[in-house]
Amino acid sequence: REGGTVAREDPPKKVQRKSARVAEDVTSVKTENVSDITEDVISRGDDIQTADVEDRSISDHALTTEGSTVDTASTSQVPSTSQNVPETSRSAKPKKAKKRHQPTWRNKNFTVRNLMGHYDMILSVDCDGSTLVSGGRDTMVKHWNTDTGVELHSMGGHTGAITSVRILPPNYTVVDENGEGFDPAERFAVSVSSDCSIKLWRLGSGALVRSVYVYCPVTCMECFPSADRPLVAVGTDGGKVEIWDVNDGTVVASKCGDEEGVDTLTVSGDRIVSVSCSGKLRVWQLKRENELSMIYISEDGGLKLNTPRCVREGRNGVYYVGDYGVNIKVFDWNNGSLRKIKNHEKEFGFSDALAVVSDKLMLSSGFDIDNGQGFINLWNVQTDEYLTTVRSEDMTRILALSAAIRGNGECRIVAGGYDLIVIDTTDGTIRKSGNLYPAEYIQTYSTEVVDSSSDSDGCSSEDGSDSISRSRTSRTTRPGQPPPSSWTSWCSIT
Repeated sequence: REGGTVAREDPPKKVQRKSARVAEDVTSVKTENVSDITEDVISRGDDIQTADVEDRSISDHALTTEGSTVDTASTSQVPSTSQNVPETSRSAKPKKAKKRHQPTWRNKNFTVRNLMGHYDMILSVDCDGSTLVSGGRDTMVKHWNTDTGVELHSMGGHTGAITSVRILPPNYTVVDENGEGFDPAERFAVSVSSDCSIKLWRLGSGALVRSVYVYCPVTCMECFPSADRPLVAVGTDGGKVEIWDVNDGTVVASKCGDEEGVDTLTVSGDRIVSVSCSGKLRVWQLKRENELSMIYISEDGGLKLNTPRCVREGRNGVYYVGDYGVNIKVFDWNNGSLRKIKNHEKEFGFSDALAVVSDKLMLSSGFDIDNGQGFINLWNVQTDEYLTTVRSEDMTRILALSAAIRGNGECRIVAGGYDLIVIDTTDGTIRKSGNLYPAEYIQTYSTEVVDSSSDSDGCSSEDGSDSISRSRTSRTTRPGQPPPSSWTSWCSIT
């Protein structure tokens, strides 16, 4: 201290070193900020606008991630401090962008196997897990193991084409001729034929248990699942709907609904829904007195069906009907409404077979007349939403369908027609025996049918009315316009 003033001395070297470390820390923080911004851009996958970091510009560039391309930032002039950015920060893996949820069925693969054994067209199949029963025009009922593809029994006895086969529910009590019951664990099947008979078979041995003569060719059959004995509903070529007790061979109820034959029927509780060759849909009620009463009939101008082929129940009171047309008809018994589901991409085709699995999944067969290829469409029963399509180059016309959910949760589909094929769903990680095909999603099937007010898939005339012809005629032309020379006389298919 001199003259009352304080002399300022240079800072000690220790203080200088501390200031230098502070400056380095600030630089390091700024460098970490650059790294943090880069990591944030990579992890978020969002658009980052140009940021000014210590007057050094960061420009946008494209960063490609799975399923999407997002913009990120990279320094156009790398600052000297960026050389110290940790290698782990610069090589950090970008997070995958979230994919849109895809329905499970679109991601499935399908294995297709052919079962050889029938010598003519297969008209009916019924699958229950690994157990399969099939019948066709060769008059034979065959029992298969679908896991191995082995034919276990070939059961002969019918003298006409077998029109329907069903595996009896396990809750049925089946008795022999002496009235004694079989082992509850044993499985049985029932078949009907154009030879006017119903036959009951033991699947364990392939032996015939009982044969019932019904006095008329039988065209279709379904079991009553809630019954405790083998009770079946049949439709006959003479237009009758009948209920038979196969245990004792007696008829429980019988009603004649149409002069023409019954093409198809289904059972729902104590109701029977039948469709005749004339295209009329009828609903029958089985009363306590074993009386069959008709409670509904489709009126003229209402439901129009072109050669009905099959009818199945979906959710409560909703029935699907397939015929010689391109659409599936959906009849709601609750309100009497009718609409259609598109089942073909083109104007002409056959919807021969339907199947419903566990009130959740509906399968419909289709046939493309142009290329002779068959296929199967899958639908959500609760919403009627189209799910996917199964087809292969060897798949031909399908006349019968059945499906079951296996123990592993996968679906097994059995289709009969010109061939007998077994289709299994798989995730594709394990290649099973048979050909592997991916699921196809065809956008056309997810669109609504424009002509929903019309119930026929026939060719429309000029005034909008539907015309269905089963004779040999040419296609409909405008009035006064001659048909093209390429249109020869042919059987109209609608």
